[in-house]
Amino acid sequence: NSPASTISSYSGYLLSSSQSFARPDYSSAGYYYEAIRVTVRTSGRYSFTSISSYDTYGYLYNDPFNPSKPSRNLIASDDDSGNSNQFRINATLQSGNTYVLVFTTYSTGVTGSFSIAVTGPTMATLSSYTSSSASEWATWKTVCIVVPCVILFAGLISVCVYRQKQKAASNRGIRSAPRNQTMHPQMYPMTNVSRNISQPPYTISSPSMYPSHMEEEPPSYESLPPYFKAQYPPYST
Repeated sequence: NSPASTISSYSGYLLSSSQSFARPDYSSAGYYYEAIRVTVRTSGRYSFTSISSYDTYGYLYNDPFNPSKPSRNLIASDDDSGNSNQFRINATLQSGNTYVLVFTTYSTGVTGSFSIAVTGPTMATLSSYTSSSASEWATWKTVCIVVPCVILFAGLISVCVYRQKQKAASNRGIRSAPRNQTMHPQMYPMTNVSRNISQPPYTISSPSMYPSHMEEEPPSYESLPPYFKAQYPPYST
């Protein structure tokens, strides 16, 4: 029985940064894929056909889809039932259930745009799907990587702020010794403390600038020796 002509569509793009997995029928990894959530309001027969410029492969799962275990919950798969190497999957879907359509490629490492056309008794709702394993990885990354980095960054900021405050307090000359700790004069210099400096209990006498005999009166001419008088007669005016 062919599905009715009601058409729904979904568009996407496979990138080199897209998630990849090992297809259920192949052990090698490296197949880029996009998982699409599918729900229907009316139970019935639906058809999913890929539209792209490259060879595609499709898988339909009951929710949940786990890319690390691609054979679990698998309902149907197809390679070339559509035109031009496109997949076409026909399946009976029940309203109230959630299904996952996985769009991937026949060869590894293929990227490019694509579309999905859906026909059935009523329109299907298609939206991007995040697998439980990807959600668990995102949660683990947040808890184990992001949160510690945020805490470390906050700690570094706190240390920098504390050091800036200490530097500002030091520049203002405000330092206080911790309680119950002996103050060391080199660690905690005392500022703004008036000291009563007393004079030393001794005096220092400075020596005389001239010898003591220079302070006496010079000798008179009459008291000089005779030979000195003979050589230097008195000066007469």
